[in-house]
Amino acid sequence: MEEATNNWLKYHNIPFNKLITKEKNKVFNPYIFSVLALIIISLFYMFWIKETQDRWVFLWLPFIFFLAANTLMFAYQHAKKFHKQLGIVVVLGLLVIIAYNQVNQANDLIENKLDSYSPVKQAGIWIKENSNKEDIIFSRSHPQTSYYSERKTLTVRLEDITSPEDFGNFLDENKPRYAQISVFENHPSQIMEWLQNNQDRAKPVNAIFSDPEQQQAILVVYEILYNSPTESQDLQSTTIDL
Repeated sequence: MEEATNNWLKYHNIPFNKLITKEKNKVFNPYIFSVLALIIISLFYMFWIKETQDRWVFLWLPFIFFLAANTLMFAYQHAKKFHKQLGIVVVLGLLVIIAYNQVNQANDLIENKLDSYSPVKQAGIWIKENSNKEDIIFSRSHPQTSYYSERKTLTVRLEDITSPEDFGNFLDENKPRYAQISVFENHPSQIMEWLQNNQDRAKPVNAIFSDPEQQQAILVVYEILYNSPTESQDLQSTTIDL
């Protein structure tokens, strides 16, 4: 079979090594691959995860860096036709301009977001001071709550909670002592419905407000009761609007 193929190529004057190189160029074209990767990653988060966050950009970075580097090389190759040193100046100039804009943007973003999650931090510290090491916590702010409370923290996927009973079953199975609800994460309406319908089991024990009058709660910590409910002395009517 191999001999017949080589004879056919010789007959048609097609060098075998050129054929392989040509096919490889089509299959392994890095530009096409990078663009396709960017599109596929975007479609995945748009239609499967159905959520957009800045951190998802990290999956784009290898392909963005590749395309950006090739753009710089393109600028260098054209500039050096006039003078080699000019090409270097053009590349360095572009890098300085891009880096300056990125540093300024990152600095503004960090300063604006520096205290944005401070209520979650405060709640985590409060939970640590008002719980035992073996206690379990429910929170949709899983990494932050787990870090600041130093307690085992559980969360749920949005698609797993389709009714208030689903959340009730989750609590009964895992028995977290506290459930943290806040405006910083997306909470299914079924969770809020369960809390409203089970005020004898979900007692607000700590709340953080966005206004001095303490009318608008942005985070509430509920103590979940499993046996004999006891009356809560404080925050009895505190609710949170998500």
